[in-house]
Order: sequence, then structure tokens, then C-alpha cells
Amino acid sequence: MNFKELIAQLHEVNLHMQQNAIRAVNTSLTLRNWFFGFYILEFEQNGTGRAAYGKRLLARIAEELLPLNIPNTNERELRRFRQFYMVYPTAFSFILQQFSIRGLVFPESIIQALQSIRESSSPDLPIPASHFEKIFNTLSYSHFVELIKIEDPVKR
Repeated sequence: MNFKELIAQLHEVNLHMQQNAIRAVNTSLTLRNWFFGFYILEFEQNGTGRAAYGKRLLARIAEELLPLNIPNTNERELRRFRQFYMVYPTAFSFILQQFSIRGLVFPESIIQALQSIRESSSPDLPIPASHFEKIFNTLSYSHFVELIKIEDPVKR
């Protein structure tokens, strides 16, 4: 290997690792946003099947998160996160797999809530975890923002 080949190899490794890092960040942000939607909806529903929307809940959450310097958590984004979760609730199997790999441990109540999603998921559109793995690792959250606007689940 000559010097130019060394530089080319170092450049190639750097590009590859940068792409992996970008993909990992995108996947983590997408998962974070799904969880934000999950927790917000669970809080709104308070264990019931139907949400009792509190006045200004999302605005209040946004106000509390602002000093914590959590990016993209204004009221509009929180509404999107909730919608994202509501559109893709059955992504839980992939999400549990991802977080168990990363060592995040969920309280039993969260696992039970996620399991209830499995039991209530639409039989019309059974979506395997491998599908979510593919789309969560391929698409950025901004792609999902566009997808959640599509009302027809088959088209989405």
C-alpha cells in the first residue's frame, strides 16, 4: 500500500463510519419521538382506552421541557410525536428490541402498556417487526412526518 492508497482507505473508513453515525442518530431520534408520543398518549389516557385531553397539556409539557434543553419539543412537535405514535403503535416490538439491546430497562407498567398494544392492534394490517426495523433504520423522522399525514393505512 502506498501513501495515496493509505489516505484513500482512511477516507473510505471515515465516510463509512460517518454514515453509520448519522443512521444511528436518525434511528435514535425517531425512537425518541415515538416514545414521546407514547408517554404523552398514555398520560392523557391515564390507563383508559380513550384520551381525556387536558387543556393546554402539550403547551405545558413544552414549557417544562424548554429549560431542560431538549430539542424540538415545542407544542407543535409534541402533537406530531403523539400522532406518530398513534399511527405506528405496533412498532413496539422493534422498539423493545432496540432498547433492550441498548440496555434501557422499562418499568413493568410500560411493558404492560406496550403489550396491550399488541393485543389491540388491527388484524387487518399485521405488520411484522422486521418491517419496522427496516423503515426505522432507513427513514429519518422527517420522512415519518410526511407519512403520518396520509390517512389511508395501506398507502402509508
